[in-house]
Amino acid sequence: MLVLKQAKLERPVFRASNEIMFLSQLLLAVPLPRNSIFEHALNRFIAITHTSGLYDYWLKGSFDNLIRIGKMSYYQSVDYKSYRDLKLEDLQWFWILSINWFINL
Repeated sequence: MLVLKQAKLERPVFRASNEIMFLSQLLLAVPLPRNSIFEHALNRFIAITHTSGLYDYWLKGSFDNLIRIGKMSYYQSVDYKSYRDLKLEDLQWFWILSINWFINL
């Protein structure tokens, strides 16, 4: 559903990260040691949350709330340049300045 809502955008403005980590709230986190007695229960809870659709519901609700309060928009500015890989032409001025520097040595 979120993919369909953002289909016309060059780059999605809302996505869920699997590697997200909030360092400011690290004191509220409890690290799970290896071979913990809670590992099985926690993994089961995560699986049930995903299979029941609760995670997708929360994600869609977060997206809709951000749209409603005006923190996110479906529209992007015209002068927005999308991400692209670095090309050799991007380093043109670097090469020119480097060659000039070596010549002036």
